[in-house]
Amino acid sequence: MLRLLTIAALALVAASFPARADSDVEITMSSRLQTLEARIDNIEQLREKRFRKNRHYDRNVTLSNRRFASARYQDVAWANESLVPELGAYGVKTLLSALVNESLRRAGVDRSGTTIRIHLDTLRVSNHALAMLSGSGSYVRGSISLVDAASGEVIRTADIRANLVVDPTADLGYKGPDFMFEDTDPANRMGPALAYFVMEGLGKLYEGTQFPRPVTLVF
Repeated sequence: MLRLLTIAALALVAASFPARADSDVEITMSSRLQTLEARIDNIEQLREKRFRKNRHYDRNVTLSNRRFASARYQDVAWANESLVPELGAYGVKTLLSALVNESLRRAGVDRSGTTIRIHLDTLRVSNHALAMLSGSGSYVRGSISLVDAASGEVIRTADIRANLVVDPTADLGYKGPDFMFEDTDPANRMGPALAYFVMEGLGKLYEGTQFPRPVTLVF
């Protein structure tokens, strides 16, 4: 019993701190998004599971006009699964953290001694399965800060409203440097919107540096 009480107390203490999906990325969310987080993650995991299996989202595989997608897409490095390989870990915070770290790595930014602090105020995906997340467009509003890890002092910060813009491609051999998503993802999944938010935010923190953007592969 004492062991169980100790574990519960530790869990309560941990829950009171900002979520850290990675040791160098701190993520907080508005109360509304916190309320929706578990539902968003559940829907996104279900969709991601279906896509990783079939390379499309249609429920009836045999009748889908994308039933040959697995063969067509066999050489594509998809952003969602390369950023978060473990399906059960896929969610808003893990994807956002991975986007930040991979974007910095691809841009060649030395971020030693610093922490990236992100606050998500609003997340909208135009045709998301969760009605409370859908809207007239896909965008993310929030803030991003560069923080000195030793002192906790904010070095610089930026408020961001990122209205999603994607670049389509038909290149089945595309190897980057941008993040590749399926062509229906901008309207149905959170990945492209979060990727664009990270690109815009990091661009404000590190002016003059090019960061990966979301790219969609046309079927």
